[in-house]
Amino acid sequence: MRLRFALSPVSTCVITTLVVVNAALASPVEVTLYVDSAPDVYGSPGFAPWWSAAKTDVDGGTFTDMRNGIFPGTHTLHPSDEIVYS
Repeated sequence: MRLRFALSPVSTCVITTLVVVNAALASPVEVTLYVDSAPDVYGSPGFAPWWSAAKTDVDGGTFTDMRNGIFPGTHTLHPSDEIVYS
């Protein structure tokens, strides 16, 4: 069984702990976390296309972590990646 998650961006740094427990599963569970810097969800016209593309990329296996950040292809978050201007 494979679980996929694409998180909607927030304007603050969030540490997420995900615990998956299911004793009924006969096989191991693979949990994947996808991370990117995105347009402001509360007003940017660029958010809807970004969110749609992110979900399509996750489903197609082509998602690149932090693609829109300062350090694409890594898990490195630069402070400017999480600043929201409104």
